[in-house]
Parts: sequence; C-alpha cells; structure tokens
Amino acid sequence: MGTDHWLKDTQGYWVERFREMPGQSDLPAWAVDRGRLIQGQAPLLKSRRRLSKDSARQLWQQRMLEGWQRCEPQW
Repeated sequence: MGTDHWLKDTQGYWVERFREMPGQSDLPAWAVDRGRLIQGQAPLLKSRRRLSKDSARQLWQQRMLEGWQRCEPQW
C-alpha cells in the first residue's frame, strides 16, 4: 500500500489508520491505529495493533462490510 489508509465508522466516532511498519522479519507488518477526534483537542488514540499484511487486509475488508468508509487523514 505504501501510504496511510484511513477508515471511519458509520457513526463517525471511530477512525482507523492502516500503515505499513518496518518489519523485523521477512514478513511485513502493518499497524492499525484506532482513535477518535475530539473537538478542540488532540486526537484520542485508543489502541495500536501490529498485524501481518493478510490480517490487516482481512480487517480492512471486515470494516468495509460493516459499513465503514474511506476518509481523509484525520491526524
């Protein structure tokens, strides 16, 4: 993918950023950051998961099936 990819939930509450992380093995790792925007404050980052490329794709597809939509970078 090369750059950050963003999804926002159907309520506009949660945002997830998918980005490639330098791996320490032969398999590329992806970070999935979850957070939300708070009016007039810095974004609240709630979690970060490190996933394999396949797992990150599966999560992306699951989110899309749940109705999440692509969005512009949020932070």
